[in-house]
Amino acid sequence: MYKICMKTWHNTAYHRNNYSGRYRHESVHHNGKIFIFGGGSPFPTEHLNVVPYFDLQSNKWSAILAGSAQNPEGRVAHSCNKINNYVIVTGGQKKPNFAFHDIWIFDLVYLVWHQLNVSLPRQIFFHSGAVTDNAHLYLFGGSQYINGTAHRLNVTYRVVIFVPTLEELSLKAAGKSTAICQTKSYQCLGSLKFFFHY
Repeated sequence: MYKICMKTWHNTAYHRNNYSGRYRHESVHHNGKIFIFGGGSPFPTEHLNVVPYFDLQSNKWSAILAGSAQNPEGRVAHSCNKINNYVIVTGGQKKPNFAFHDIWIFDLVYLVWHQLNVSLPRQIFFHSGAVTDNAHLYLFGGSQYINGTAHRLNVTYRVVIFVPTLEELSLKAAGKSTAICQTKSYQCLGSLKFFFHY
């Protein structure tokens, strides 16, 4: 643990877990726990129906078994972002020369996965994501396979995860919203711009 006020690292007593070491996993903090999503060695990848977590109070590892009928496939190099009680997982890589273009939501309250009924326009991995206060998910860069070779990307996608507020819709209708597609290196998601997930 790094203590900012002291500018020093300190060992934290913790119980070893029974989970294998992993590479290119993602994590989020929620209610005093750090949840780990995916990752691998790098291949095979870890399943996403089991979500390990580290409890910051007890300094112990545990795991939850997702109660979903359908779970996302294991992956590395995906993006993982938290919006309120939801974790959004996009893209990633399952094995060499194979990447995903799916979007999944993990509900941290009910511990279930939901797959969105839309996909990214490309199968991407090693990209990054960021979430705004109004639940817009922006994805940038990464790689995609073309004829078995990974190519770097310089595009930005925006996905609106939840229903926009009336204020936001009014500003957009009045032409007051900021355009995100201003240069050739940016690309809007088109039909993915607005998604209502329930």
